[in-house]
Amino acid sequence: MIFIIQILEPRDFGLVAIALLTLSIFEVFTKAGFQESLIQKQGDIETYLNSIWTVLLLRGFILYGLIFTFSPFISAFFIEPRAENLIKVLSLVLILRGLTNIGVVFFKKDLEFKKQFILDLSKTLPDFIGSLKIEMEGPLTTTRIENNRPYTLFANNSVNLFGRAFPNGSYRLMATPFTQANAQGTAGAPLEINFEVIGTPASDAMKVYPVSFT
Repeated sequence: MIFIIQILEPRDFGLVAIALLTLSIFEVFTKAGFQESLIQKQGDIETYLNSIWTVLLLRGFILYGLIFTFSPFISAFFIEPRAENLIKVLSLVLILRGLTNIGVVFFKKDLEFKKQFILDLSKTLPDFIGSLKIEMEGPLTTTRIENNRPYTLFANNSVNLFGRAFPNGSYRLMATPFTQANAQGTAGAPLEINFEVIGTPASDAMKVYPVSFT
């Protein structure tokens, strides 16, 4: 996400916002509340798990089909034709969410807050990253270490690439998270992103990756 924020233009994030808003609306109005019902139900609930998991998976497929069908109309409503394909792709997330293990409901039902805390913590782990090593290979190359926490990086202008033109060609970006500053202490597996730049006039393309933008 940090790479995307620094490379793409603000209007491109508007496309993502349109897609995420679409998914949220469809999910909110079709939420069945099965997990809440299982938590409140007395006695053994294991016999219900398979049925509910199947229903949630079917719900994911149905929502995907509906969003896929209505995506042209949604993009037309926002007057943004480019949003159509993005909505179709991101709506696949609904199917993946349907595959979620429904058994985690036992954490709340049995008051196992430690396990629930660990599960929730895993979703917010990036907040604990102390530094990020960024490596880029391609027509432009760079290796740098960001010591700001990821959420602070959103306002960091030192590598702001808005309005900058990359030379045409294939690029490979790799980010390695660390728990401490200056790339010390492993925090997780590296993230690799490959992308291609086309259509940049030679006269507009950057010759070298700047040390800093001001």
